[in-house]
Amino acid sequence: MKDLIAVQGVPRYLGFDHRDGRKQSESSESANCVSLLRNHGYRLYATQKTPPLGLGLTDVDTVYPAMPGAYPGGSSTGGAVAVSTGITDAALGTDFMGSVRKPAALNDIWGFKPVHGSYPSDHIYDTSPGFTDVGTLARNLEGLEALDRILNLSRAGHDSAERGAEFDVAPVNVVPIDDALMDPAVNAQYQRARVMLSEDNDIRLESPAIDWEQLAYPADIAATVGNYELMRAVRQDETSGPWLRREINGYVSRYVSNPTVLGSDYRQALQKKRNYVQHMGQRFPDVVVITPALPQRPPSLPWSNRSDMLRRLTRYTSLANVLGTASVCIPTRRSRSSFPYDFGLLLTSLTSTITHRQLFETARMIRDAVSAA
Repeated sequence: MKDLIAVQGVPRYLGFDHRDGRKQSESSESANCVSLLRNHGYRLYATQKTPPLGLGLTDVDTVYPAMPGAYPGGSSTGGAVAVSTGITDAALGTDFMGSVRKPAALNDIWGFKPVHGSYPSDHIYDTSPGFTDVGTLARNLEGLEALDRILNLSRAGHDSAERGAEFDVAPVNVVPIDDALMDPAVNAQYQRARVMLSEDNDIRLESPAIDWEQLAYPADIAATVGNYELMRAVRQDETSGPWLRREINGYVSRYVSNPTVLGSDYRQALQKKRNYVQHMGQRFPDVVVITPALPQRPPSLPWSNRSDMLRRLTRYTSLANVLGTASVCIPTRRSRSSFPYDFGLLLTSLTSTITHRQLFETARMIRDAVSAA
């Protein structure tokens, strides 16, 4: 469990250094997602490391086994590393702007952000309600499916045998995005997989007609609302203790010292979000997007377009949080330079009728096509 999720009798440090003796009080009860997994035979191994307050693409304190000196991603850092190294079979994190899918991609494992509100979210420290969801990490697709059958509130009481049923849905539209910065060997694999996918009756490839520059807008909205929620937590949260408020203030002053949304503009920001969701639903109904993820390079390697790559990475992953739709990280192989790549399967329409199970089936087709390629 990520350190932001309550576990009965276990203190939460919210990503701050435990050696300072700073912690929230031990939780009087566990989050519902913890109890559900325990009731279905899962055993809790540990609460796991995250950057302070679960905010950040990187975590300098957690070792990245796959590539020493590089970042293992954030903010569900410890869970991703634990799954990738075989310490645990699965992990739960939280996903506000890709905080489950980014570390999943960097650690060659599967990560999933559900449709907003479909997984229980009680007793979780959340700096931005309305954008954050409990997300899952597993070594394979079957692990994600098993967790979904337990945690998906909309599927409560469904027979697990339904998993093998045929889908009575129209073919899934997929808009692939080419990335000129991809490693040549990985790009060749990607292109071969696209050819194989185009031959599948259940997946229809379309030309990338979307103006992807507009996707920076959802990231901006998510970040600004998140900053405001963080400010509000600093001012109003009297339960965390003065040490936490001091830490948050310090964190804000270092990393988000210039919030772009003031308290008086919060409603306006949410209205912009709703307008954007409506726009996406009208223009791109029921569209699924495949995006090759960008590698997170070690800080010792200089590259001139680092800020641009991080901006694009945040743009793609945060779109699902803004729209409230589901997204799954499908790991592929590493490049010649050992940097990991993945395919991100992303629903871009809030009005989509595609379910989690259909998204997993699409992911399975993509996985098999990539393996064959």
